[in-house]
Amino acid sequence: MDEKKNVSTYDKILKTRTKKQLVFIWVAIIVIVAITAGSYYFLRPFVTKYYAQTNSVKAKTRGSKFNTDVLPNHILIPRLDINEALYSNPSGTLTQDDLLKGAGYLDNETNKAGLGNCVIFGHSAVTEKHDAPFGAIGDGLLKIDDEIILTDAANTQYIYIVTEITEVASNDFSYVKPFGEDEKPAVTIITCIGPDYPDDRRLMARAVLK
Repeated sequence: MDEKKNVSTYDKILKTRTKKQLVFIWVAIIVIVAITAGSYYFLRPFVTKYYAQTNSVKAKTRGSKFNTDVLPNHILIPRLDINEALYSNPSGTLTQDDLLKGAGYLDNETNKAGLGNCVIFGHSAVTEKHDAPFGAIGDGLLKIDDEIILTDAANTQYIYIVTEITEVASNDFSYVKPFGEDEKPAVTIITCIGPDYPDDRRLMARAVLK
């Protein structure tokens, strides 16, 4: 009997230790998750600020790029020293892969400089995969009355004046529709908003032909 009691007592002790170990493991997991989440929210402002500063520096150091000859199919914003090639997808609508190359027209209906609504998309955040052609715009440096110049394939220059800068929902496509013949030609730029770059919001800048 004594031996059976000893075995039973040992089993109880073993089960108790196992439960304590499981409790310890779960507590450790919860603590690690809490610390990770806390670190993320604590460090996020510093990380986003770093990327914003990086984008601003890139925008401010484009002077030598802007001072080169004006090339066909480019967008230029003199005050921000922006001088970027504009790409078009010959098969239709702009894709994410196209945006890895730089700024691009939305589609073949909105890629005619000087006509209709020229809709241009471009990244404003620098990543390992792409540059930020519109970093200065995403950082809020574009202002009302700034000049935007588009060149076409023949290198004809079209000067636009910024009249509207606003935040829009990422699924709001009212700004990218082609214009009618009675509407004054414009250029519409869509990019992400720095420094947090929310997925559900975009920055829209519109300029009308001078």
